[in-house]
Amino acid sequence: MRLVDGGNILSKFRRIVPAALLVVCLVLGTGPALAAGGYFVQLASVKSDQSARQEWARLRKAHPALLGDLALAVQRADLGDRGIYYRIRTGPFPNRATAQDMCAQIKAAKLDCLVVRDK
Repeated sequence: MRLVDGGNILSKFRRIVPAALLVVCLVLGTGPALAAGGYFVQLASVKSDQSARQEWARLRKAHPALLGDLALAVQRADLGDRGIYYRIRTGPFPNRATAQDMCAQIKAAKLDCLVVRDK
């Protein structure tokens, strides 16, 4: 996968994450375990964890060159009276600029996204 700045996204991850941990996180989809407070790209928000995983699989299948190497990070969000939602995210990215580059590529593919910071 190529970023807008011409860098490889996995090489950017490797600068901050040991290679063995990166492989485990990509295979298991445990991206949030990499770094608390990291930047994520949010693609959608749905009403169930299962729907989030199904939508991620659909998006990855439809856009394999863009999303194929990225890990799913589902975040449960209790919005009070509005209910519980499951945010479909990918990341963490090492900094805001890298996450913004990825979001720009996603938008160029006619998908919606936003950059968020995990707190």
